[in-house]
Amino acid sequence: MGFPGLLLLLVMFALIALFGVALALFIRKLLQRQADKRDSLTRIEQKLDKLMEQQENRQRR
Repeated sequence: MGFPGLLLLLVMFALIALFGVALALFIRKLLQRQADKRDSLTRIEQKLDKLMEQQENRQRR
């Protein structure tokens, strides 16, 4: 296993490490987007609840 074999081994390990980092970043971004969507839906629900409450108050008057 001379220099070319060692170089090939080094390149393969670097590619495997790069794949692991890319996969981790992809999963992190995916989870972040999911959390942002959940937060957005929560805010929308709160606004709708407030509007419904205001509408009920107007109907009672």
